[in-house]
Amino acid sequence: MFGQDKILHFILGFMIATIIGVLVGSSSFGGLTEIGAGAAKEAWDAVGHGTAEEADFVATGLGAVLGTLVVEKVIKDNGGYDWWLVDPFKYENLIK
Repeated sequence: MFGQDKILHFILGFMIATIIGVLVGSSSFGGLTEIGAGAAKEAWDAVGHGTAEEADFVATGLGAVLGTLVVEKVIKDNGGYDWWLVDPFKYENLIK
């Protein structure tokens, strides 16, 4: 049922949603960005640059959902949406 192509779509959807979500500090932004990118890729395929498949979009979307959930868990476990930011002008942040 799931070929290598669908697994790659899932993995890429997960990776992009996770990376963007962590870098931006917003799980929903990462997930929505990847779902948009997946839709754009399938639209590109549909206009003659490949083979557009609904299953590819679904696999990408499922990966993005999992990535969103992982980022949300990481953010919550680390004290909020700015857990990875360090303000260099606040000395107390540097000595934790």
